Amino acid sequence: MEAAAPSPLLHSPPHITPELRRFLDVRFRSPADLAAAADVEAEIRGRCAELESSVAELSARLADVAAAYSSSLGAAGSALCAVRGGLAALKASTDK
Repeated sequence: MEAAAPSPLLHSPPHITPELRRFLDVRFRSPADLAAAADVEAEIRGRCAELESSVAELSARLADVAAAYSSSLGAAGSALCAVRGGLAALKASTDK
């Protein structure tokens, strides 16, 4: 009995990352695994939805932090102006 010839290796398209390649290799070890393609698609869609949710949450947190930073920066600027004004008044009073 002759051994089946190994299937030729296909070149990976450039958009398939090593991580994606490993993900697909784990899920499709044999041609019979293709029957589970719908399950894999659902898993990928679920993971994408989780990632999109995380990105939206991080974007909202970033906006909050940026607003807080901007507010703090404004308050610090006002405080420095007040200190500068106080120093100018002190200098003026000692120059007399």
